[in-house]
Amino acid sequence: HLIDPERVSSVPSLVSDFTAKVAAVGDDKNLSAHGKREATRAAASSRLGNVATAARELVSLERQHATRRNAILAHAAPPSADAAQTLVDMELARLVKAEAPTPTALTFASERVRQALARLPVELTGIDEATHARIVGTFVSPLEAMELEEESAVLADARRVVQAGIDDLAPAADWSAREVLEAFGADGGWNLPGLVQTLERVKAAASEAAATE
Repeated sequence: HLIDPERVSSVPSLVSDFTAKVAAVGDDKNLSAHGKREATRAAASSRLGNVATAARELVSLERQHATRRNAILAHAAPPSADAAQTLVDMELARLVKAEAPTPTALTFASERVRQALARLPVELTGIDEATHARIVGTFVSPLEAMELEEESAVLADARRVVQAGIDDLAPAADWSAREVLEAFGADGGWNLPGLVQTLERVKAAASEAAATE
């Protein structure tokens, strides 16, 4: 398996379990308001730690997939040998991004357009990873093309599940920016609420300091 399905499928159950725990804490008459807040935070924190483990595993698998895809791409659609062809690639990508054709239409585009889309990063073309894999697949064997597309779809679905878990648990866990970075890393591509809020405060403070100078 590309990714452990049990680890990813456990994320929604962690959220459901947390919801049940919060309800139980709320009904516990032996806990003070402060005790209930602390119990809720502890429950969210432990489950968010499990989500962070799944997130790190997923990022590692995404990088492995990208390395394999790039190796296949380098063989199937080598990078442009000169700057002029690179400029043509970028212009074709700009046109595709503006027109936003369907993934199916792109797989039947001219070979030159598909070469440009295959060579350039998705940030420049506006297509998603799964569509990029399909386009690369038009230059490789059917088996490799199918594997790349399936891997892209599985990884994208897993990322949505994990991000939803982060969204549900992070606010209640109330981790510091340092704890968030240590658990998830800074380059995983996750939307991390605590970290975002900290960065916003830092930017606001920097803006205020600059305004008073």
